[in-house]
Amino acid sequence: MYAIVRQSGKQYRISVGDELVCDRIKGKVGAPVVFDKILLISDGGNNIVGSGDLAKYQIEAELIENFIDDKINVFKYKAKKGYRKLTGHRQQKSRIRIDSIGKAGKKKVATSVKKENEAAPVEEQKKVAPKSRVSKKKEATPAAKKKAAAKPKKIETKAKKTEDKPKKAAAQPKKKAAE
Repeated sequence: MYAIVRQSGKQYRISVGDELVCDRIKGKVGAPVVFDKILLISDGGNNIVGSGDLAKYQIEAELIENFIDDKINVFKYKAKKGYRKLTGHRQQKSRIRIDSIGKAGKKKVATSVKKENEAAPVEEQKKVAPKSRVSKKKEATPAAKKKAAAKPKKIETKAKKTEDKPKKAAAQPKKKAAE
């Protein structure tokens, strides 16, 4: 039995027990991974294709490790111009072991890697406030409002600054040396 799945924009042919190296998946080592985009399942001579039939199946896997792939050197060169540029890149990857391919059970299964907050009980999830990257503006205190009102506002006008700048002298032709 094997399946073809789509993970991070690429298609992979997997079977039970395979180790798959794909683009990095967020999560801790040992976290369960469930593929939600199954394209085909083949069980012997029986091929199952189509979103309606494939919705009944699920593929479970385990995240073995996150690592950085080998370095790829990129060398740019232009002949006779003195242009040479060497850069490198290391892609972040994940190694996944396929545990099971089969029909989904009665329980609802997550479609991606379980996050740390999902593993905690519901009561603890409510206590953890989500972190916001956007800073909230603080309301001004009455003392700050009085201080702001006391300061006169500056009114800026655009004045022509042509008078301040000296005019450039006209370019004069160079005198040729008399021979």
